[in-house]
Amino acid sequence: MESMVRGLNDIGIDIKFLTIAEKGSIHTTLNQFNIKTFSSPNKIKLGVIRYLINLIHLIFFSYRNKIQVIHSHLQDSNIIAVIAQFFIPAKVIIFRHHFNFQSLFEPNLKRNRNEVIGEKIINNLARIIIVPSESIYQAIITNEHVYPDKLSVIPYIYDFNEYPKPDKNTVELLRNKYPAKLRLLMCSRYIKAKRHELAFKIIHELLKEKKLDIILFSLDNGPEFEKMRDYVEKNDLHDRIILTGYKENVIDYMELCDLLIHPSLYEASNSVVKEMGFMSKTVAVVKGIGDFDEYIENNLNGFSMNPENTYEEIKKIILSSYHDNVDLKKIGKNLKNTVEAKYGIKSDLIKRYLNYI
Repeated sequence: MESMVRGLNDIGIDIKFLTIAEKGSIHTTLNQFNIKTFSSPNKIKLGVIRYLINLIHLIFFSYRNKIQVIHSHLQDSNIIAVIAQFFIPAKVIIFRHHFNFQSLFEPNLKRNRNEVIGEKIINNLARIIIVPSESIYQAIITNEHVYPDKLSVIPYIYDFNEYPKPDKNTVELLRNKYPAKLRLLMCSRYIKAKRHELAFKIIHELLKEKKLDIILFSLDNGPEFEKMRDYVEKNDLHDRIILTGYKENVIDYMELCDLLIHPSLYEASNSVVKEMGFMSKTVAVVKGIGDFDEYIENNLNGFSMNPENTYEEIKKIILSSYHDNVDLKKIGKNLKNTVEAKYGIKSDLIKRYLNYI
């Protein structure tokens, strides 16, 4: 997000950065580049009233600031934006960041009702939808029956040169505090489709049966967090599965760990995987999910797992890594070369964004 906003700002576009969430680190960062940032004054977190207040705020904000184009990101904002477009002169462009592939592999899955309703509102009312990969483009057309004319593909861009460097002292402190032969990382919001339960059960099994010297660091929060914390406490895994909660210094944990375990079935173009690649680290992702197939080659620059046999394949990858049967450093370096070449900030991608202004 920051790379895109700054890229547009650098070529002379007047950017106003508005969020539903309260101001945070991204606002502070953008302010340093003379980009004006705002947040909604609405303190109500749930319900129709929340949407209504934010809708009215966006309409007045658009007129007050003479907005010509709105780039809207993430579902809540997108719902508000597609309704607001009927009351404002600004052109509204929707950016779609996720597709729930879990529903394809589990036909009887009961999805969150509000999420499904939100997708239908956005798909029906949006005039332009930008997606970050060809696989998402095809999945939305095939499974959500959106008109192809509405959809366009623009890959994410990353200004890797602006990423923070790991803090050596912090990393060293973490290494001393959590010694292990193999350190694993999960960095996903705690929702069912990210499959934390599957990953935690694998760690539990390997510790119990193989007596491996491994630690899993699991970052972030979400609706499933309390359930997974109970699992860790019930099975006395608190010193082997470290629940950190939300962290801003994600780069430090990427530097600390040897392998990213990412069994998620809910993706579009995952940034954590690309950032791990930038750090020359190895990743294990699920085949056919998001855009992974567009840049991950199994055993060359990462591990690509079968969505229907992920449990056994993650176990195999962890065991191979633990016993040094695979060269994690070499695979990580290959991934770094891939993501820098394919997703590093390029002028042609900025021009593709400009085509919609």
